[in-house]
Amino acid sequence: MENIELLPNCYKKTIHEVKKMAISIFNNNLISMTLGGSAGKNDVILGWSDIDLYIVLKNYDTMSIKKYSKLINKFDIHIGITYYTKIEILNKMIDNKTKIMIYEKQKLKMNPTIYGVDMFHKVYYKEIVDNDKRNLPNVLHKFRRMHNNVICGLENINKNYIKNLLLLLKCYLNTRHVFSYGYAKTVDIFLKIYNLENV
Repeated sequence: MENIELLPNCYKKTIHEVKKMAISIFNNNLISMTLGGSAGKNDVILGWSDIDLYIVLKNYDTMSIKKYSKLINKFDIHIGITYYTKIEILNKMIDNKTKIMIYEKQKLKMNPTIYGVDMFHKVYYKEIVDNDKRNLPNVLHKFRRMHNNVICGLENINKNYIKNLLLLLKCYLNTRHVFSYGYAKTVDIFLKIYNLENV
């Protein structure tokens, strides 16, 4: 929890409020909440970074999730939530973004559990590498479509474009067995590797 105290006030306040709302709405169905993304690493960029939450519920309850989603949309900071049920966690039915969050939590002591008990299983870096090797073509072609729209003047370079570029760089680096996190660190590591290979 000490990471959270170092965050800008608007992030601390929002995280506190969305946690309080989750406890109230999900009640006994709520098992845990984990803070991920740049806020979970105390690496936020004001006006840019979202708040990424991973919520584990005993059972998936569409009505409660709908109610919670409406309430959290009132905040100025965008809040992205990945929901899991207890059975999904026990059966290791988690996506690659969550695996990366868990790996950062284990290896780098980031991404604090802000409520309840952490139920996520240990994740090995090899799992992330294997997933990204399979996923790289999808990430690459999604970014290329966006880039083509930008160079044709159909879209502007925006937050979504930059985030997808960063996702592509991270995915590429993982296929090279180089772990990175954060915007600046990822670009810096990529450029060092690119410059070494192109000398």
